[in-house]
Amino acid sequence: MNVLTNLVLHECTLAPGTEWKEPGPGWKVVLVTKGFLYWIARDEVRELNADELLILSPAVDGVLRASQIGPVELRYLHLQTEDLMGLMSFSERLSAGAGSPPTQTRILSAQDPIAREFAALAGKLGKRRDFSYRCRILNLVGMILAKRCRSRLRVPGPRHRRRCCALRRYSPAFLTPI
Repeated sequence: MNVLTNLVLHECTLAPGTEWKEPGPGWKVVLVTKGFLYWIARDEVRELNADELLILSPAVDGVLRASQIGPVELRYLHLQTEDLMGLMSFSERLSAGAGSPPTQTRILSAQDPIAREFAALAGKLGKRRDFSYRCRILNLVGMILAKRCRSRLRVPGPRHRRRCCALRRYSPAFLTPI
């Protein structure tokens, strides 16, 4: 499990006019700390200013391009929900990974609570590896994914729960009956 690298904010400085794309699958959360840049995808181009937060689901594909005017400083989080197996249920990981067009790309203003929390974490340069810092990043991940997971999960009724309990009682996965 790669939880420690999942729960760390990274830094990047882009020269004017250069492109950046974080390799690998997973969620990307990017805070522009200085300058401005453009999110360029197949069907959209959006401008991001300082203190705005870009959230990209695993299903989206595109690049960030720095403005020609000056350099851009980023703080970003690259998250793979598969690495959070002990923290997220299987159905939560599936719903977080499933991309639907309206929620693939989100840009949050500096006043949004998620953007403010990310900016506060990005400002704490000295304490990046301690336990409480990683817990705050985990809370941030929860804030980002909570609505998405809640809206896609169906709560099973009592009949379904009884059937699951009956199946589990005699399932080969359990060697002895309950």
